[in-house]
This record gives sequence, structure tokens and C-alpha cells, in this order.
Amino acid sequence: MRIVGTMPHLRHFARAALLALTCFAATVASADWPEKPIRLIHNGPPGTTADNIARLVADQLSAQFQQPVVVDAKPGANGAIAADAAARSAPDGYTLFLGTNPVFAVNPHLYDIRYDPFNDFVPISQVVVAQNMLVVRSSLPIKNVGELVAYAKANPGKLSYGSSGTGSMMHLSGELFQRATGTELVHVPYKGGQPARMDMLGNNLDLMFGDLGAIPFVKDGRLRALATTGPTREEAMPDVPTLQEVGLKDYSVTGFYLLVAPRGTPAPIVTRLSNAVGTMLRQPDVRQKIVAMGNQPAGDASPAYLAAALRADHARWGKVIKDAGISAK
Repeated sequence: MRIVGTMPHLRHFARAALLALTCFAATVASADWPEKPIRLIHNGPPGTTADNIARLVADQLSAQFQQPVVVDAKPGANGAIAADAAARSAPDGYTLFLGTNPVFAVNPHLYDIRYDPFNDFVPISQVVVAQNMLVVRSSLPIKNVGELVAYAKANPGKLSYGSSGTGSMMHLSGELFQRATGTELVHVPYKGGQPARMDMLGNNLDLMFGDLGAIPFVKDGRLRALATTGPTREEAMPDVPTLQEVGLKDYSVTGFYLLVAPRGTPAPIVTRLSNAVGTMLRQPDVRQKIVAMGNQPAGDASPAYLAAALRADHARWGKVIKDAGISAK
């Protein structure tokens, strides 16, 4: 039978039937999922914190679902390469993306990206949360944040700070610091935090809002820790105050790793994955491993919490980037 323009009720019936069949097929597929290995894409080079977190997540999901979870590292372009690959994968629950909040909340304001951070993905869970630590080279005559601000104001544009790249949390931490203190620093972007830190150790950079990989160098005296960027003190460095504690009342910068799937992934699969992450984060040995990496386990593993956090970050960093005139070009 041919559906023609004079029979709209039949067209609506056909569409409804097709939708019902699609939903039924997805439900059936979800009930049997997973039946084969799962691919976990992430945006960090092998051996980095991102890679270590991805492997921890992969091991835990594999143990819970009794299927291999294969880690696929796709570094480059500030996470855009990995995000794009994940966005264009089949939404069947067999491709997941472990990314960082800048991939979703910062990249859209700075780069021409092919993926849509909100329409191409479905949120699963926040996994770990991390803050940065403000460190200076030990040869600088600066012992605390107050002295840093005074020195920077007396020497505008003379202090340099390194970051893992334009638009990174390290970079934006420095931008917020300048706005909060009325200081002028020179941003020096690198292709990763490690090269920047090595230049600090070689006295080629003055300071960084770096990751907690700096802790060993603080302990051996080659770097000096002044403050952390998050709302609470870092468990691994309890004697180092937060920037809020030393007077920057509204200052708070945290990054986080998160798990998403391509848009269209069946809701029952998303729920199972979110529950699996929650189970993982409640295990004492897993929590210990996350802390040892310089991070904290996420407090809420629900999709709704992740969606709200990404929207808030997207709005916040968009304003900072616009107000500061930051450009990736």
C-alpha cells in the first residue's frame, strides 16, 4: 500500500511503528550488552595520568561486565581528535570516551571542532576530580602568594608561567589569578605539562599552575609550592593552603575526567555504565590508586550531575576566554 498526502494518519502510524521497532531493537540489544569487547578512547598520550586513569577504568569495567575493555589512546589537538572519533562511532555501547572537561567546556570557545560537545554525546559519569598547584622555581625570592603578588606588581610582565597549552586548566588558572590579583604575567604554552615543568627545573620559567606531578620536586626543594587551586586542601600536600585561604575568596579551579558515549547509546546501557562507575569509586583500593595519581574520586557518578557540571564549566570558561581575549591562533 502506498502512503499518499491525503492519508496523514497512515504516515503518522508508519513513523510511530518505526520508532517503536527501533526502541524495541535497542531494548533487546541493551539486555544482552555487552557481548563483545568495549573500546575506551581517551585523549592522552600513553603513560600519562589520562592513560593511567583510562586503564584503571578499563580494568574495573572489564571485571564488572566480564568483557575486555580495550584502551585506545588518541592524543592531539587538545583532545579534539579523540572526541571526534568517539562522536562518530556507533551508539551501541561498545565505544566510550574518557575525556577531560576542557574538551567539552573550553575547546568550543577556542577551536574549530567537528564534534558538538552536548549534542554528539550522552553523559555517563564524572570519574575523578583534580586541582592544580601553584609552584615557583626555588631560586625566586618568593615564599608565599602575598610575596608573589607584590613581586608581580612591582615587575609587570616579567614573570613567566608555563602551561600544557592554550586553553588548558593550567593556562586558565593563570588567567583567573591575574584577574583576581591585578597582576600581569607572561603565558608560555607548551605541548604538555611535563615539558613546561622541565623548563621550570632548568630555571627557564618562573612559575606554573601545574598538576600534582610537581610534588616530588617540591619535596626535594627544586620547586616551591605556594597554594592549590581547588576549594579544599590537597590530601597529598596538607600543609599547602588553597588560594581561597590566602585571600582570593572566589578563586576555584578544578579539572575532571569524565565518561561519555556517542549520542543515541541506549539509556539502559548508560545507566549500567554509570552504576558501574559508582561501584568502582566506592572501592577503597580504587580510591587509593586515584589519590596516588594526584586526583580525588568523583563524589557523584550520575549522568545528571556530569551534564550540569559540563554546562556550568562551558558558560564559565566561555566568559573568561572572551573577557581575557584568549585566542588559540
